[in-house]
Amino acid sequence: MDDNILIKKIPEVDFKDAIDVYTEAFSDDPLHISLFPELKERIRITKLFYKMMVNKFVEGLNLQFNGVYENDVLTAALIYARPDAYEWNEGMMNVVMKMRAKAKNDKVGIVSEYTMKANNFKPKEKHFYLNELAVGLDHRGKGFAKMLMADAENDAANFPEVKIAGLDTSNPVNVEIYKKLGYSVYKEFPFHGVRGYVMRKSLI
Repeated sequence: MDDNILIKKIPEVDFKDAIDVYTEAFSDDPLHISLFPELKERIRITKLFYKMMVNKFVEGLNLQFNGVYENDVLTAALIYARPDAYEWNEGMMNVVMKMRAKAKNDKVGIVSEYTMKANNFKPKEKHFYLNELAVGLDHRGKGFAKMLMADAENDAANFPEVKIAGLDTSNPVNVEIYKKLGYSVYKEFPFHGVRGYVMRKSLI
């Protein structure tokens, strides 16, 4: 790895930068485009969603939060769940309800519906789940997503019972990228004019 590139846990001081990376990346996500066709509104809603993810879910659910830094600039981010992640709880549901109230857009709930539907196809056995992966637009094509995914998969060695990694996406472009990294489509489902893809990879 280049000396100017570093993968590390994202500290709280960089949370705002991480939210910006996610907002930029997911503002062109097919599901977000379908639900929020007007760009300004889509950016607003996407930022609200990732403020919740970064500021509340990471700590509240004990999720891992790592980033790629190039010349000390955060360029890519990944939130993933290990077997030591906390179970979904009432406190997190309250966080979601507050975000929905702030959004003042009924379609925000549909994003949660997508997540719940994809969750139905998560592996039943102990696993790693790559929840939120984003690379800034100006930093794509440098292999940063691959680095973050490999770093998470290497972390699985600390959990001998984990034999599988999973993820989901509504972006068919990402499906092809993940296939090149060893993931295969486990379940494909229609959802509000787009398709969801739940993918898996054996870590054995």
